[in-house]
Amino acid sequence: FPVTICDLGIGIASPAYPLVVNAAASSQIQIRAGNTSDSALLFGDPDAPAIGRITYAHAIDSMSFMVNGSN
Repeated sequence: FPVTICDLGIGIASPAYPLVVNAAASSQIQIRAGNTSDSALLFGDPDAPAIGRITYAHAIDSMSFMVNGSN
């Protein structure tokens, strides 16, 4: 099946980027995981899908940043 790529706007009718969260006041995005799991935001490209990463380890209440594949 062909894949259609479209922009997704939350609180905005015509988003200028693939994902836009818009609010009149503060905006928040939640990435939720289990109490002993990790939540992560990955940054990548076709050759390295997770070359950059921000990870929160819920079990130890710790946040780490990875750049170019290393912490």
